[in-house]
Amino acid sequence: MKKLHESAIQKIDINSSSFWHATHTDSPIALGLMDRQRVKMWMRDVYRDLDDVGV
Repeated sequence: MKKLHESAIQKIDINSSSFWHATHTDSPIALGLMDRQRVKMWMRDVYRDLDDVGV
């Protein structure tokens, strides 16, 4: 499983946000465009990895 970019992790953690909420909100404390895209791609890859092992 790939590691999520550290800046995205920190911003999600600081805001006590879920991964879904972090990528689907436009509030002033939301992730920027680049981090939002990183999280979406990371989530896609994680779900694909989980499907591959049958979880």
